[in-house]
Amino acid sequence: MIRYRLEKNIFLNTLLASITLLVIMGCSPEEKSDHINNATLIAVSEAQSEQMSLSTLSDSISYVLLDTPQELAIGQIDRILLAQKRFFVLDREIASALFVFDLNGKLIFDIQEGIGGPGEVLEFSDFDVSEQAQELYILDNNSKDIKVFNFAGELIKRIRLPFFAASINILGNEIAVFRNNQYVNGDEANNNQIVVFSKEGEMLRGFLPLSTGNDYLSYHDSFRPFQSLGSSWIFSQALNDTIYEISGSTVASKYVMDFGNKSLGNIEGGFFGVNDFLRSEQRMESQYLMGDTFENGDYLMSLFYAGKTYKYIFYDKLTHKTRIVGKIDNDLDYVPYLHTKFVNNEVLIADLPAELLLSLDEQIEEVTEKTKKIKELISDPVFEKENPILMLVHLKSSK
Repeated sequence: MIRYRLEKNIFLNTLLASITLLVIMGCSPEEKSDHINNATLIAVSEAQSEQMSLSTLSDSISYVLLDTPQELAIGQIDRILLAQKRFFVLDREIASALFVFDLNGKLIFDIQEGIGGPGEVLEFSDFDVSEQAQELYILDNNSKDIKVFNFAGELIKRIRLPFFAASINILGNEIAVFRNNQYVNGDEANNNQIVVFSKEGEMLRGFLPLSTGNDYLSYHDSFRPFQSLGSSWIFSQALNDTIYEISGSTVASKYVMDFGNKSLGNIEGGFFGVNDFLRSEQRMESQYLMGDTFENGDYLMSLFYAGKTYKYIFYDKLTHKTRIVGKIDNDLDYVPYLHTKFVNNEVLIADLPAELLLSLDEQIEEVTEKTKKIKELISDPVFEKENPILMLVHLKSSK
């Protein structure tokens, strides 16, 4: 249900799992062209992992404490968007709610999972926003529809879907719905993995038919494949080496990652299905995209599995250089940089567990220009609610 914030509350303790994913960027040769489809070929296999300083991307960092009612704390952030001076934050499993905050972290409204409230969202499968229309779209697989809210939290309409879906993306007046082998069978008449609808619910076109029921290149766990960029979408599929772009009615490869002899394409003898493959030793030694892909006007960042660890491919679109980064060192202040959750042309957003700041505070021996921010955050009354803290890395302007 939707409930507006009416009073200040103090949150009960929530144990947060701090998952530190290594962020990647490494040197590679000049940009190459894939002669097959003119995609940019990124030679990951030729790059060395390196550590990168955050100051190469940013001049400043700011933090936002999220203020929620005591009885509705945020346990983990599954997805975050920044649009129209609002943070849209989804906690799918613990709070089972979607929160909308202003830029200062004050709660504007929340939508809770369950029966009884406006919209009756039964399952937060995914969400996206239309900045132009100022509308919030929530994919609900339990009721097999997309629920549309305005930016005041009021239900506008429902869009019925003829199938279950993994995620959605809004671009202009169209809705791209991503399906995978969890939701589509290769023998179905309509077995496209991406289906585009109008905002009125009319099915317009489809892309990427699933070839077989065990098509491992479309395997999907919890990543979000889509990201809007200008007038097109980009997306990647888990266990794949290609980042695709959808523009209008066409889909084409935009970037191809060359993992060399670590690529899944070099596996001999095949496998007997997704589950068998995911448990195999072959997977442990392979390299492939994990699906989390971000792109703005200057950079491409794509998470990949790098043999028992995770890294990011970081492609500088201005210099056409590629890096593989094992760690991003925050040399701007005392707080470590964790996994990227959102990127646009102005900011990278990561979330920090409150427990991490408490642990860092215990290690501070003297207050300096770099460490004082932790003291300031912990002393804020909102911090007592122990919600995740948003870390905003403000990107340098393009020259």
